[in-house]
Amino acid sequence: MMRSRSERRPDGVSSSRWFNHSVFERSGIRSASRKRVEQPWRKAVLNKFRQSGQGEASAQYLDGDFRVISPGTYVRCAVTDARIPLDELKYWSVDLQEAYALPSAVLQRHYPGAFKSSD
Repeated sequence: MMRSRSERRPDGVSSSRWFNHSVFERSGIRSASRKRVEQPWRKAVLNKFRQSGQGEASAQYLDGDFRVISPGTYVRCAVTDARIPLDELKYWSVDLQEAYALPSAVLQRHYPGAFKSSD
């Protein structure tokens, strides 16, 4: 059944079909009736504005960067066993996959005989 020109919009969509979509989309009725589906992958995403984990994190140390494998707020120094917050982590070894708190800890690990202890 063909509609008259007065019932059709210029782009060819019938006025009743155009009316139904535009009114419901603008009023929010269509979007409010949809159920919100839980997305389990969203829970595993780290959030930089919120604490993702309270314990020790495990990280993969790369050249010039590191990747957090399991969430946490700190990693441990391989030499001094001190807690290093992830946002303050500056020194690590890619070959040994270890983090260090201070440059002196790096020297102690890589050159143990050359490092003078304060005994």
